[in-house]
Amino acid sequence: MREIQVGEELNFDYAMSDADDYDEFICECGEIGCRGLITGADWRRPELQSAYEGWFSNYISAKIRQDSSALDPVSEQGL
Repeated sequence: MREIQVGEELNFDYAMSDADDYDEFICECGEIGCRGLITGADWRRPELQSAYEGWFSNYISAKIRQDSSALDPVSEQGL
């Protein structure tokens, strides 16, 4: 993340706040590196979790924590 300038166009990545299965569409932003297909499961993508760490909505952050603990049996045992 970075400071934004007055008059600068803003883009928002739905992966930061949305996890609904019905939200799937082709993005037409035209930005280099756009993933093209936007889905409600994009928050699960490791590269997005790294890029947006600390910036996800509370809802998505909780889902990431749940998802991570389900993959790590040691964390469920509290070890």
